[in-house]
Amino acid sequence: MKSLSSLAVSLFLIVVTVSNTGCANTRDGRKTQAQGTAIGVAGGALLGALVGAASGNTRNIAAFAAGGAVVGGAAGFAYGTAVAKRKARYARAEQWLDQEITLAHRANSRAYAYNSSLKSRLANLQRRATAARTARNKSGARAVQSEIAQLQKAAVQQARTETQTESDVKEVLGDAKARSANNYASYQREANAFHQAKAERGELLGRLASLDNSLDR
Repeated sequence: MKSLSSLAVSLFLIVVTVSNTGCANTRDGRKTQAQGTAIGVAGGALLGALVGAASGNTRNIAAFAAGGAVVGGAAGFAYGTAVAKRKARYARAEQWLDQEITLAHRANSRAYAYNSSLKSRLANLQRRATAARTARNKSGARAVQSEIAQLQKAAVQQARTETQTESDVKEVLGDAKARSANNYASYQREANAFHQAKAERGELLGRLASLDNSLDR
């Protein structure tokens, strides 16, 4: 009976631990731990009783059942804790990635706004360059070239500010994919938009360079 009592105390301590553990401090996490423990206790008790019956020691079946319950409860608690930790990690990953999606969207908005401004200024420079060539206005052509040089310098600075964004995009994509985040696809779309903005910028800068070269002829 003493052995049975000590096993019961151990079982009680497991239940108390489930209620007060700090490793899963969310309602869902505690529920997962409790479910794992309950399943372990029931399965362990049944297995313990079967072992006791199989040994022929029918007088101590209750003790075997209690011992099995303790062992099974501990194992169930450990499994429930592991699942709860994964759930908590994935929940944080979703929240973290939501924030990264917001930041990436803002970066994309700035990139596309910059491209839109560059496109508008390029169109203006092309009109002025055409007029300068038609009128053979060398000072007008030089003014266009000066503005082209300024735009190219500003584009280099813009590219520098986006270097960290590009690095972050690569890192976040890899981490989000590894964590199997549900909103990974949303971030992937933002990443694609960022690369498209860079590609468009490259095409606009190529047109600026071609315009600059045409004014040297």
